[in-house]
Amino acid sequence: MEPKFFIGQNVVVVKSVAFIFENITIRGGEVGQVVEYDFFSIDPFGDYTVDYIVKIGSRTLFFYSDELAPYPIMES
Repeated sequence: MEPKFFIGQNVVVVKSVAFIFENITIRGGEVGQVVEYDFFSIDPFGDYTVDYIVKIGSRTLFFYSDELAPYPIMES
């Protein structure tokens, strides 16, 4: 499984995400840049997902791929 987004790519948040420890909510439509990604094991059988570390303004936050889309959004 290859990452959906690459480092340096601009992405848009597609749905509101609450960060409890940061005490903030990032609303859908906010744009940021992928600064890193990490493969995260989800079970002992080798299945994994990718966490994306995205800088939005002065904050650096973690997102899952279903919370992000490429920016600008390409229309089909």
